[in-house]
Amino acid sequence: MNILLAHGSPNSSYRQVAEELASRVAKKLGEPVAAHFLDDECPAKGGRVLPVFLGEGKHVTEDVRSMAERFDWRLLPALNESADEVAGLLTAAAGRLDGKARAVMLASYRFTGMQDLVAALYRHSRRLRLPAIAAVHGTPNVADVLELWQREGTGPIALQPALVFPGKSYTRIVETVRKYRAEGMEISLGEPLSAQPGFANLLVRLFREGQ
Repeated sequence: MNILLAHGSPNSSYRQVAEELASRVAKKLGEPVAAHFLDDECPAKGGRVLPVFLGEGKHVTEDVRSMAERFDWRLLPALNESADEVAGLLTAAAGRLDGKARAVMLASYRFTGMQDLVAALYRHSRRLRLPAIAAVHGTPNVADVLELWQREGTGPIALQPALVFPGKSYTRIVETVRKYRAEGMEISLGEPLSAQPGFANLLVRLFREGQ
């Protein structure tokens, strides 16, 4: 059994999207793939587990390893170890959002514990017009950058979340964008990684490399 291990969220669409992603990966891989979450009480035992986390925090270094011991999992390198490829997918997605955008923002979950991804986003974002990187939780945050661009009269704006699934953090971005759109800003909002072309292929490759 192959398992995509994600954080989980009270957002009802999160589990559905994760399971749909696992189904797409399974079709491409030609093997069963299930989606499990940190708060699952009875996850499947055995199998290869790919942790779908963009940061190097406590979940990856402690929680996931503890679960692997309890459930006899063989851990594959977590998604955060493919930061450069993830950043490439995200900046490509940002570039597709709005060809007329005068500024592009990449919104990371946070900066602490996500240094590899943030550094990769900086490298890849150089190809974008007036790029900025903000945090959903931290500073400078998404609202800080939008406030600055609003004062400067910058727009249209393309905003690409650097998130895997549409959980609470994505909802927070949506609400922030809605506020600034109501104030007259023209903002195109991208979807999380789970909906981006190429993401399932990246996960398939990571599974195959772990065989």
